Amino acid sequence: MACSETTLESFTLENRAHSFPPAAMRANYMIIGRCLHILTCFGNVKTRSISSPVGLDLDDDLTLARLAAAWPRMESLALETSLMNLPSGMTLQDLHALAVQCPQLYSLDMEFNPSPAPSLIGHACMSQYRMRYLDVGGSPITRESRPPSIARFLSSLFPNLARISTPRENEDNEDPEEIDQHQEAIARHLLWKQVQDEIPEFVAARREEHNWARV
Repeated sequence: MACSETTLESFTLENRAHSFPPAAMRANYMIIGRCLHILTCFGNVKTRSISSPVGLDLDDDLTLARLAAAWPRMESLALETSLMNLPSGMTLQDLHALAVQCPQLYSLDMEFNPSPAPSLIGHACMSQYRMRYLDVGGSPITRESRPPSIARFLSSLFPNLARISTPRENEDNEDPEEIDQHQEAIARHLLWKQVQDEIPEFVAARREEHNWARV
């Protein structure tokens, strides 16, 4: 079936592997920015799912900000690492680009490095109110990452963000055997849940400050 730049509304791009690629072969599975350049012409697409067993490398001449600018009608975006938990080159600053360029985005699945959280200076007026769901995958987080700072930044960008998910979302994270086998993943899950729970508190505090400023 043929499609045009104006009629395509959804696409899925997968680079599959059934087992962990050896280190020498990982570059062959990486989806890089130049590969995605041909998709920027589909400006009316609302749902995008892009997956690679070793992740995506958008640190070349095509950044996530440029992709976001090309896809202003996007409602759901998944940039997934399907097999290996490798460090992501994306950051919280990239989420700011999505907030600015994609006003209809309500669901995001993306791994990123949340530390350090950027300053809120210059971002206060860039809130995007449609975002509700964020799946962070295996995104790293520790207490040294300062979860409250991450929550404060996310609450400014996405005040209505209601849920942050990880791969441990539907697992028994209190079972001793699970804790023994998946200690690091459970620790990350609990810290991301802390971020989730603190977002509405920062939103409420910001609203209260605004109301006091008007008195």
